[in-house]
Amino acid sequence: MPAGARFWHVLDARCGKDVAVNWLIEQYREQEEIEPTTLGLGDGPNDAPLLDSVDFAVVIKGINRQGITLRDDNPARVYHTRQPGPAGWQEGLDHFLS
Repeated sequence: MPAGARFWHVLDARCGKDVAVNWLIEQYREQEEIEPTTLGLGDGPNDAPLLDSVDFAVVIKGINRQGITLRDDNPARVYHTRQPGPAGWQEGLDHFLS
């Protein structure tokens, strides 16, 4: 059972946020014939597979004590917010989109 920022999640081992984002990326490749640039945001350990699957990642400061451990935490690719919650989302988006 993966831990989120606040809750534990009961999921089939074959599903997850990484599976979903990889499916979506593949749809763009096949149907639009483009290679999308992807950005993911997350604040809990269950978001790590998603954040590892995208081009750029925002780790939002959360209430979770475990934090998020990524395979590639390169600062050119990953931004860690100082603000939690919605302010952290805005901070992370501003970092990459401005």
